[in-house]
Amino acid sequence: MRSWEQLRKNGGQSAEAPEGLWQQLWAGSAKVGDDFEPDVEAGLARLKHRMAQEETPPAKVVQMSSTRWLRAVAAAVVLALVAWGTTTFLADTTPTFAWAELHTGEGETREVVLPDGSTVTLNSNTYLSYRNDLDEADIRAIRLEGEAFFDVDRRPEQPFVIHTTNAEVKVLGTSFNVREIPGQTRTEVEVATGKVAVKSLTDKSQEVVLVAEQAVVLENSTLSTYTTADRPFYGVNWRMGQLSFKNTQLEEALLQIERAYQVDLVWQSAAIQNCEITGNWQEENFSTVVSILEGLTGLSINDVGGNKYELSGSCD
Repeated sequence: MRSWEQLRKNGGQSAEAPEGLWQQLWAGSAKVGDDFEPDVEAGLARLKHRMAQEETPPAKVVQMSSTRWLRAVAAAVVLALVAWGTTTFLADTTPTFAWAELHTGEGETREVVLPDGSTVTLNSNTYLSYRNDLDEADIRAIRLEGEAFFDVDRRPEQPFVIHTTNAEVKVLGTSFNVREIPGQTRTEVEVATGKVAVKSLTDKSQEVVLVAEQAVVLENSTLSTYTTADRPFYGVNWRMGQLSFKNTQLEEALLQIERAYQVDLVWQSAAIQNCEITGNWQEENFSTVVSILEGLTGLSINDVGGNKYELSGSCD
C-alpha cells in the first residue's frame, strides 16, 4: 500500500482507485499539514457505530384499520351489556317477598282476611303463614300446621296452593277445610264448594281431585276419599261449635274431641279397634261429652289430673 506522502507527490493519482475518489482525498489533504497524523482508533469507532445504526431495523409501527377498531369497540360494548344483563337478571330473580305469620292458642279460633281477599278461619293451636305479596304473586302460597277453613277468592290465573307437612292442596277458587295435626302423618281435606287437587308429598303419584261434598284422608302416603253421605264433614261443624259423627271410627272421633276441648285422652288402640260412634253434639261441656261417650261405647273414662283422661275397658 502506498504511503500518504507518496500519494501527495503523485498528485493524488492512483490506478487502484477511481479518479474522482482520489481527487477528493487530495483536495482534503491540502487542508492539513505535512505533520498530520490520522486518529485511526477514533475513525474505526465511528465506522462501527455507523454500521450498527444501519443494521438495526426501524421500529415497527402497527396501525389498526378503522374496521378493526370498530369491531373492538363493538365487542367491548357487547361484553358490558352481557355483564349488566346478568347482574340485572340475578337481582330480578332474587326473592323479595317475606312471610307473614298467624297463630292461634289453645281454645282460640280466629278468622282473618288475606291480602288477596280470601278468608281463613283458624282452629285452635294452628300456625299459618303466607307470602306478603299474596295479592300480586303468580302463585298464592300458604303454609299450614294445624287446621283451617278456607274460602278462597277465585283467580284462575293465580293458583292458591297450601303446603302442609305431608300434602299439597291446590285450588283456583273454592271453600274447603284442611286439617293436619302436628306430630301426625294424617292429613284431611274436605271440600264445601268448588274443586281441589290434593297430592301426597312423600308419594307424588298419589293425587286426587275433589269436588263439592267430597273429602280425602292422606295417611301413610295413601289417599282415601269419602263423601258427606259416608260421614259428616268435621270441617263444616267445628266452626259452629259442633261435633258430628256418623259411623265414625272411635279413634278418629277421639282425636277430634281432644282438639275441640283441649284435653289429652289416653287409650289402648287394641281395645277400641272396632268401635264406631254416631252422634251430633253442639256446645256441650266436656263432662256431658264424657257421659255420652261412656253410654255409646261402654268404656270408662277417668280424670287422672292435668286435663288428662284415661279410657279403660272395651267397646260393647
